[in-house]
Amino acid sequence: MINSVFRKIANNIWLFLCLALGSLLITSILAAIPIYTDGAMRKMLTTELNDYSMQTGEYVSPGEMYGRIYFSGIYGNQIKDDIIYNAEDELNDIFEKHGVKYSSSYEKLGATELYSYSGGINLGYPYRIQSLTGVEENIEIIEGRMYSDTLQDGVLEVIVSKEEYNSNTIVLDKEYSFVSAVNYESEEDLIHIKVVGVFDIDYTATNYWKNSDIDNGMKSYFLSSSEAFKSYFALPSRMRAITMAAWRYDADLYGLSKDELAPYLEVEEEINEYFEDFYEGTASFSAPIHETLAEYVSKSETLEITMWILNAPVLVMLLFYTYMVAKMVIDDDKNEISALKCRGAYPKQIFSRYFIECGVISVLSLVLGPPLGYVLAQTIGSANGFLEFVDRSSLELSLLPISYLYAFIAAVVFTVMVLVPARKATKVTIVNHKQKKARRNSKPVWEKLFLDVILLSLSLYLLYIYQRTDLITPDGDADMTVYFISTIFIFACGMLFLRIYPYILKVIYYFTKKRLPPSLYATFIQVSRNGNENRFLIMFLILTMAIGIYSSNSAGIINNNAEEIAQYKIGADIVVKPNWQLDSVITYTAEDGSTITGTMADAPAKYRTFSSDEFLETDGIESMTKVSNVNGAFARDPYETVWERNVRIMAIEPYEFSQVSSMRASLFNKDIHWYYYINQLQQYPTAIMISSRLAEQCEVKVGDTLDVSFTGKRLNDLIVPDMSCYVLGTFDYWPTFYGDHEYAEMNDNMIIMNLDYLLTLDDSVTYDLWFKKSDNVSSSDIYKSWEKEGLLKNVVEISDKQTVLNGEKSDSLVMALNGLFSMGFVATMIISFMGFLLYWLISIRKRKLQYGVLRAMGLSKFKLSMMLFWEHLMTSGVAVIMGIVIGYITSYLYLPVLKKTFTTMLPLALSYNTSDNILIFVLVGIMILCGVIVLSRYISKLKINEAVKIGEE
Repeated sequence: MINSVFRKIANNIWLFLCLALGSLLITSILAAIPIYTDGAMRKMLTTELNDYSMQTGEYVSPGEMYGRIYFSGIYGNQIKDDIIYNAEDELNDIFEKHGVKYSSSYEKLGATELYSYSGGINLGYPYRIQSLTGVEENIEIIEGRMYSDTLQDGVLEVIVSKEEYNSNTIVLDKEYSFVSAVNYESEEDLIHIKVVGVFDIDYTATNYWKNSDIDNGMKSYFLSSSEAFKSYFALPSRMRAITMAAWRYDADLYGLSKDELAPYLEVEEEINEYFEDFYEGTASFSAPIHETLAEYVSKSETLEITMWILNAPVLVMLLFYTYMVAKMVIDDDKNEISALKCRGAYPKQIFSRYFIECGVISVLSLVLGPPLGYVLAQTIGSANGFLEFVDRSSLELSLLPISYLYAFIAAVVFTVMVLVPARKATKVTIVNHKQKKARRNSKPVWEKLFLDVILLSLSLYLLYIYQRTDLITPDGDADMTVYFISTIFIFACGMLFLRIYPYILKVIYYFTKKRLPPSLYATFIQVSRNGNENRFLIMFLILTMAIGIYSSNSAGIINNNAEEIAQYKIGADIVVKPNWQLDSVITYTAEDGSTITGTMADAPAKYRTFSSDEFLETDGIESMTKVSNVNGAFARDPYETVWERNVRIMAIEPYEFSQVSSMRASLFNKDIHWYYYINQLQQYPTAIMISSRLAEQCEVKVGDTLDVSFTGKRLNDLIVPDMSCYVLGTFDYWPTFYGDHEYAEMNDNMIIMNLDYLLTLDDSVTYDLWFKKSDNVSSSDIYKSWEKEGLLKNVVEISDKQTVLNGEKSDSLVMALNGLFSMGFVATMIISFMGFLLYWLISIRKRKLQYGVLRAMGLSKFKLSMMLFWEHLMTSGVAVIMGIVIGYITSYLYLPVLKKTFTTMLPLALSYNTSDNILIFVLVGIMILCGVIVLSRYISKLKINEAVKIGEE
């Protein structure tokens, strides 16, 4: 039997490849979902950790957990002793229980408020004795020696920092006595220490020293061995002197997956509960990265759900494709199946042949599917737009065990989809087959159940609901099911067209049948009578075009928004920040009119002049403008006394600014273009525009006057306004407004004014240079030219829009959307192409007798070719046109809802990417052309003249 299965595969290799392709695509797409999600999440976590470290300061470790207890008077000696000796073990047990490893840790114990009793040391301020585990690796002994881990003649050995040693009268190897402010009744309570060494701090170990007094050089601190400290202070009379204990753990979070982070969060929670058990107000626990990680977990879940939702339509199409291909193959085999049954074959024997064939395909898919899924995941990660892929730094991807699990599930589903029609076919006798063949145009189940009407009504109802609800949850997550609902709408429209298409043909045929040439007349008869068989082809071509157009338009909106955000954040293509250092030697005019040359200390401050003309003369620079940003200004209504603080002033050259920077007109004012306000600023230099929030706080409106102070002049401790300006307009969006979240409060209050007017008030104001590049010119070429001309030596910083844009498009969700839209279209196009070939090859093979009869009746090859052309046009051509129509209708209806699923810096603008749509038309045209070429070669090899001899057909 196995030999017969492989002979069958060899005789129908192209049918076998069509089935294998469907199975392989299903398997690889399912395997790609966890691979990409894992890689994207790891990259997102690395980005989140790096951003956290940069934003929160120098001494930061993202995986830090820090707990501290202050031993107030309510803690007895026994409780202190239990905590000191047991806390570290209990905390370590929590880590071991959850399998979380930490890269470093320390225990810190401290006795504070210690005053010198014996003299010989600076008096009048308190000292501290601390033990820090692991301190030996983070200091360097520069004089003396390291302390001992045991008590020496009942004395505690300590070391001091070089800052304390140099500012004090400490003598090494000398014993000193201290008295505790919280515990002194007799000389037995004295604390005796011996300073044996001087240490220098390793300032590169910033994470270790974060919660210490490192900025002060650890002055007034004595460090001792942890073992010796516990032993020395174990006596009840000394235990009271211990005032604090702290524990710090640093876990390495880089490279972890979402599932690997869960135990870390559980450790955080349990340790936090441990510290909450102490007396209220005496204990604290800090895990600064907790909120970032919680948000990361939420993002990862959103991305995973989004991956499934976006892949669902493609997977449904692949399953539909697999079922339809299997059905077409089995329908083609029904004559053979009936013959085998007549010759005594059992249904189980016939069914086992298909089971073996599915097994072969499933094994191939299991072997090749996950590696191909890995490649698909890499392709998704390099997506920069719809059907646009770049050489971006690849994600850290790996084949996961769950990918093979998904591949196995896909193989099982594929086997079921193929074996269901095979099982039905084995129960059909030759009589049943001939009877069913005579009733070939019976309505399919979905048409009898009005599934198209039901799905269309459901998708339109959900559209109505989505238009009236907020698709962003209170947690900030988006309801991404709008993508799936739009695909349901496309499916429903395609099925509705299949329902009405036969009636359209009948109407056209009724009015034109008497005037149709024979070839076209025969085509109408063939298409109308063969409706059930060509539905498969028409449906897939409709889906290919419609999904492709909707996907390209969706990706276009997302990518255009990313470009707008990049432009909005930086303001121009290139922004140069000059080095505005004060001149050390300057020439100025004194009050009496004489010219004086001296240092800047002898004269009012004046900034170095900066020539910008040489930058503008560089090839590739189209235009330039100067933009000044003054932070920390004040503003108020002239009739009020309270000033609004932290106001940011942006002074611009109005005309030049409009040539360099750009902004969507509707962002500023829906009715008036922002160029109108630019012209007004040019015409009236004292006019200003202010942010809506500032207008609300100062209670001013358009047409009012606003007092502004930016130099800090004061009279009798009262702020004096530098200018009173006319409020020309208000805005919610402006280039670089809200661009820097670090200064969000300052950016909430913003004033736009004329740079020339600002310079008349204060000629020491500095400015940046904003540049607009020529088209098709790279920033690197411009930078090389500037470096060659020596222009970069006086530049502090250069910002580039492309760098910001790359960051926006490197977002995991944006990459996933671009990649999945592109992958979905390519997968749809591939299966449509295979379905196209499959339909026509089987159709032509079935109709060999018909073509032979037509040729025998005198129909020329040209007319026979024209008949095939018209049939091709009435199926493939009509399907492509309807796919285009449905795609644009879907975009018109569902893209406005798409805007509600994104919370971005700028609201999304609806746009239709014509270039991507043209690319779709070209690709589909190439697909059909390739199909026609293959069909032409196949037809040319058919011996149609001999088909008349095939009487059994």
